[in-house]
Amino acid sequence: MTSPSPSISAGSVSTPLLDHTIGAALDLAVRAFPEREALVDVPGGRRWTYRELSADARLLGGAGPDGGGDRRRRLDAHR
Repeated sequence: MTSPSPSISAGSVSTPLLDHTIGAALDLAVRAFPEREALVDVPGGRRWTYRELSADARLLGGAGPDGGGDRRRRLDAHR
């Protein structure tokens, strides 16, 4: 699997863009703060650490915990 390339399109801005993807930023946060709270679903009463959020994001993205998996599968999300 190839690594995603960051999209670099900003127009005229003075603040430099990040040179990595959102997934890479999440990976950096997991390494720095694995057990720190990352996301809170107040109505649902659920909480995720950065490690848990990353694992769920990989599963939802079709990658699976080991990077493999079927990206063609469907996901049903319910509120």
